[in-house]
Amino acid sequence: MKPARTKAANAAALIVIAGALAGCLGDPTYGTGRTQSAHLIDDLGNVATLPSQKIAKEDYEPRAGLVQPPKGQATTLPRPQEDIASKDDPNWPRSPEDVRAQMQAEVAAESDTKHLKLGQTQRTYGQAPSNVDRTAQTRQFRQAVALEQGAYTQRRTLTDPPDDLRRPAASAPTNQLGESELKKDRERKAAAERAKKGGSSWWPF
Repeated sequence: MKPARTKAANAAALIVIAGALAGCLGDPTYGTGRTQSAHLIDDLGNVATLPSQKIAKEDYEPRAGLVQPPKGQATTLPRPQEDIASKDDPNWPRSPEDVRAQMQAEVAAESDTKHLKLGQTQRTYGQAPSNVDRTAQTRQFRQAVALEQGAYTQRRTLTDPPDDLRRPAASAPTNQLGESELKKDRERKAAAERAKKGGSSWWPF
């Protein structure tokens, strides 16, 4: 019992000394709400506390047994799955040599069945097929150009004005095409030439 009393006396002395130091020094709390001296006193008190002689025994449960299949049920395991990865699989990776040999065989078989004539290929390259109707193609092209220029009666897109606004008024003049842009351009060029010839030059000589 004497060693226990000695330890308790030493712990009490340390607590008193720590309390005196805490009274002399104003330690910061560092946001914890308690000073370092208070933490030191708690730590010393925990160290000086004598552990109890009785240690609680852990209550261990025995391990559960293995789960066995019911009696009378077949205990044979299913057969393992066959290995899908084999050379007979079409998705099996092939070596570059095998791929090259297959390509050469395909080219050789194609050359045996198709005889290409280089001269005929060069003559027909870039030419339109003979079954294309030139008249129908020209008519379709003109219709497409006319549609792009506004030659349609029904509204096609949301950006087009409504049909009521597209109809001219009854009093509006119709069938007046006016002057063509080509004629206006020629007149502008002619007027510019006349102004250039009739004007005075700044060069004195």
